[in-house]
Amino acid sequence: SILVGMAHTYPDDDTYVTDSAAGATALSSGIKSYNGAVAVDTHKKPVKTMLEVAKEQGMTTALVATSQINHATPASFAAHNESRRNYDQIADDYLDNKVNGKLPVDLLLGGGVRYFEREDRNLIEEFKMQGYHYLTDFDTLPSLQTLPAIGLFADKAFPFALDENPNRLEKMTNKALSLLSRSKHGFFVMIEGSQIDWCGHANDIACAMAEMDDFAKSIALAKAYVDAHPDT
Repeated sequence: SILVGMAHTYPDDDTYVTDSAAGATALSSGIKSYNGAVAVDTHKKPVKTMLEVAKEQGMTTALVATSQINHATPASFAAHNESRRNYDQIADDYLDNKVNGKLPVDLLLGGGVRYFEREDRNLIEEFKMQGYHYLTDFDTLPSLQTLPAIGLFADKAFPFALDENPNRLEKMTNKALSLLSRSKHGFFVMIEGSQIDWCGHANDIACAMAEMDDFAKSIALAKAYVDAHPDT
């Protein structure tokens, strides 16, 4: 069985419907904030996230998403910013927001090359200097055998599952679990089927169903891992 939890993620502002940033901040930290907040409270002060707590305890950490990896949901687990739109600053935080002197995330899989290879700062070179493997070709993902690593497989977000590579989240989930399972001190991973939401915005049911199918396969992998490792 899988332990399932529920949390209220409504924003702590004058709106009624949460956005991804406020919702993810509530999930990652237990603190409700305003729409657009990335792991900061209503006073724009950083709040500690569960990923950071895991890192403090020596666990291996990972973020996996089909959006750019510095999008609102993954960002709210490893970065702190007053606005989800500050993509460059959020990407910077994956290097600058150190936990006990270490980078916060050991494995990053998603999109977002443009935010990490910039004229003002080349984060990829900095990641490499910290010992990270760097992948840009999705077909090379199976060859990744060690951590830390960062895989950015699109300029921004992945193409929709309906259009290209329908099982990309499933494949990233499989690789993440394979690598993280080797950790002697446990691990934390946040996996997001990012574009289910986007298909909903577009009112495109075929698009949404394709994204849900990929997400369901990822859940099945996670469930199988939990079944095989009851202490997860």
